[in-house]
Amino acid sequence: MNKYKFPNGKEFFILDKVTAKDVYTEIYEDNVYLQHGILVTPGDVIFDAGANIGLFSNFISETIPDLKLYVFEPIPQIFEVLKANLKDNPGIKKIYNIGIADQERIAEFNYYPKVSADSTSIPFVFDKQVEMFVKKYRNGIAKIIPEKVFTGILTRILKKAYTPIKMNCPMKTVSQIIEENKIERIDLLKVDAENAERQVLTGIKEKDWGKIRQIAMEIHTNIPNGENLISYLTDLIEEKGFRYVLDTESRFSFIGVHMLYAVRGSKN
Repeated sequence: MNKYKFPNGKEFFILDKVTAKDVYTEIYEDNVYLQHGILVTPGDVIFDAGANIGLFSNFISETIPDLKLYVFEPIPQIFEVLKANLKDNPGIKKIYNIGIADQERIAEFNYYPKVSADSTSIPFVFDKQVEMFVKKYRNGIAKIIPEKVFTGILTRILKKAYTPIKMNCPMKTVSQIIEENKIERIDLLKVDAENAERQVLTGIKEKDWGKIRQIAMEIHTNIPNGENLISYLTDLIEEKGFRYVLDTESRFSFIGVHMLYAVRGSKN
């Protein structure tokens, strides 16, 4: 765990610079979770599912006062950094060293120390990922490199970056957390569950859907059987009474990672 100063002058503990910089850009520069009608106001209850090192929870607390934050991160190594970064955050209600899923269980995770924010219980399709990176970055100087050679170079880089440490992590559902804490509403369910967003939403009991006002989440289609994930999730949230915006031109859409924003309507 090392401290790193970001472009805005703020210092946070990090594990690896590559993903810390990416997450910082998403949150502090692109404001990726507060778009397309997503509105957070003082006193709101926020679920930060897939909190990583806590940049979103810190950003939202710096931006809006008097929030109530429930924060979730399953990987123990990341969780220690998360705790350090949220130590002085006044909005924290609880920090959980768990993942959010469709049922309470123990799940095997791939922890990637070199790209820690991509750690996951559902690995992406590696060959497809290489193909999308080649398509994105085969320009400029890369054009003079034969495609087969360039693909080989990228494959080696990605294999090195995504060498996993296997570990078992506890999982619970959104509905379990609601029941344990007697939560009456969730004003924003922020989901960055690294390929497990289907499981996060299907773990919500019918009686609890009405407590959720807004959802902002990544959808990762670069996983096995991910081609139907967008239609499944958008059908689900429409069925639960939300209107939504799907952003397929977000920063990582080139690798099949898109943003979904869902709003139920005005708060009660």
